[in-house]
Amino acid sequence: MDWTRLAGTLIKTGAPIIGTALGGPLGGTIGGFAGKLLADALGVDATPEAVETAIKADPAGAMAKLSNADAQWQAMAEIAKAEAADRT
Repeated sequence: MDWTRLAGTLIKTGAPIIGTALGGPLGGTIGGFAGKLLADALGVDATPEAVETAIKADPAGAMAKLSNADAQWQAMAEIAKAEAADRT
């Protein structure tokens, strides 16, 4: 599944951190995990199409939900960074 194509939409719709991550060099690698987080937040199937449809159907509602998912993503990234720093 190509989650990278949603990067721009996510950046504009409340999930700039996830959108930037998906648009970056690791976008294909993290897409499935990020996509699951987004889909869970929106209450849809974990496919780029379902996420995109949910965003288009209710942009305001999606923005609030995606903003929360973005905060979760950022928290997980901080934990991963701390764990990586502890290993070095």
